[in-house]
Amino acid sequence: MRVLFCLAVGAVLLLTLRPMGHFPDNRINLVPLSGIIDEWHNANIRLGVVNNLGNIGVFVPIGLLGVPATGWRPSRVVAAATALSLTIEVLQHWLGRSSDVDDVLLNTLGAALGAAIFVAGRALAPGKDS
Repeated sequence: MRVLFCLAVGAVLLLTLRPMGHFPDNRINLVPLSGIIDEWHNANIRLGVVNNLGNIGVFVPIGLLGVPATGWRPSRVVAAATALSLTIEVLQHWLGRSSDVDDVLLNTLGAALGAAIFVAGRALAPGKDS
């Protein structure tokens, strides 16, 4: 389980910290929800949906695998995932990429969903004592 968890974290780091290869875009959005709302009003709504759902989706495995891999309570795993997301956003700014508080919110939601899926699966597992 730990190997899968490390692979999930590594994949997130590779996806989020690689150079973009074009002009720098080091904008910062510190207004919660404004980027999410803007994405829904984008002329290309599919791009907005993919971006928002993608930010949630990439952190689901961290929440799902983080609980059994670390032995931590789900709330601690979600807090650690939030700290990871915040660190990524700071590093992205230093790398010349944009940083967005909404990415942290969506990543945290993804980790929380993953942890909730793990908890629900464990509760529904056959042979589990109550």
